[in-house]
Amino acid sequence: MAEFLTRFELEERLNAVFLHAKKSILLLLPTLALDEHFRRLLATHQHNPELDIVIVFGKTEAGAANDLFGYFQQFNNLSLLYQKDLHASFYANEAGGLLSSISLADTAFRGHIEFGVYARNPEQSLLGLTTIKNPLGDSTDADAWTKATALLESARAVLIRRPIIQKKLMGLSTNYIGAHTVYDGTEVFSAHGTAANKTYHDFPKMLEHGRVTPTEKPAALAPEVKADAPATVEIPSPAPEPPAAAAAPAPPEEPTAPTHIPPINYGKPADEPKREHPGGFGYGQ
Repeated sequence: MAEFLTRFELEERLNAVFLHAKKSILLLLPTLALDEHFRRLLATHQHNPELDIVIVFGKTEAGAANDLFGYFQQFNNLSLLYQKDLHASFYANEAGGLLSSISLADTAFRGHIEFGVYARNPEQSLLGLTTIKNPLGDSTDADAWTKATALLESARAVLIRRPIIQKKLMGLSTNYIGAHTVYDGTEVFSAHGTAANKTYHDFPKMLEHGRVTPTEKPAALAPEVKADAPATVEIPSPAPEPPAAAAAPAPPEEPTAPTHIPPINYGKPADEPKREHPGGFGYGQ
């Protein structure tokens, strides 16, 4: 059944996940970071081709990712996967896993109050051929293990390293002769913060000598966009209205006819003086 742990018991159980692993290590990290203590623990399996190391992370620290990418390139059997929405921490090997508030970025957790719950793997592989039930497991263990391993179906590959084997005696004998980077998306991830749509199950468990293909590298990708982010649509501003046309000048006013029309003299020279009528109006004789 699940165990609640704190303080020294929690630290010992976390170290045991690394040191006692025989077949697999699964690390779910909200932030891709390993301090020197956990790097040393993980490096004890650096040249072990039979131990499958899988690391799933949600984001990287500024300037720290490239250093870790180079560190992971030294392992014979390692899968580095990206799951953008990951916020949980889970550290496991084939025997069981630890759900904890501890971060692997800093061993300063020794001076903090940290909690953890250790869940045993409900099903343990026997020689890779059959599966037996773990009698100490319960539904809590099964739920934790199922949720954690289900991420391998959706997390995107960033770096895949696989051991190279050489078969002898009609395949009855196998020698490990090296390791090869099957897939390398580290440059694209460093540049764009995203990964191609390839998962853990898209790659072989090991490579056969003489059939090793060149390292696959993805083409440049667009930056990752969160699915729940609303799409933004730019609405163009309305075009400014053209300035109002200047009013046409008013036409000149027609001259008004005079109200008094002077009398016209018929048959008289223009310079002939007029005679005044007593009524005051001029007229011709």
